[in-house]
Amino acid sequence: MKKTIILSITMLFLIFQHGITQNLTTTVTGAKVTGNLIYPLKATGSLQFTVKVKNNETAPNGNTYSVSIDKPGMFPFDSWVAIDYNSQSIAPQETKSYLLTLTIPPDQADNDYLLPINLTANLSGVQHPVSGKLMTIIVDNSQPDFSVINSSC
Repeated sequence: MKKTIILSITMLFLIFQHGITQNLTTTVTGAKVTGNLIYPLKATGSLQFTVKVKNNETAPNGNTYSVSIDKPGMFPFDSWVAIDYNSQSIAPQETKSYLLTLTIPPDQADNDYLLPINLTANLSGVQHPVSGKLMTIIVDNSQPDFSVINSSC
């Protein structure tokens, strides 16, 4: 009997967690953002992009969530990102935008870096992790190659 109760509580918890994940959707937009890719930046380069979060629940019975981007979850790249107005209340069918500024540190090596953009949704004082997007940041410090010149002009 005790195992059945624990199993039932665990199942309810998992169903509730899954529900919040489906209720919030995340999109990332910006001039140098396509899908889950942030176009190449050089060390010390910077760009701004927007994370839009939509509450897919419907009124009048839908929940309003207090949502923030999980900056500590971006580690070790959390120091690369600044977030304006990170905690926002999102009512049913509402979309809120979060402005993020990404700055590549000096002397950062050429590579592709994975930046998780996940959320924390607070409902009735309980925080719930919500999966968002996994972005790829390309750091490319190479110089442009102008050696090929079209002489047919």
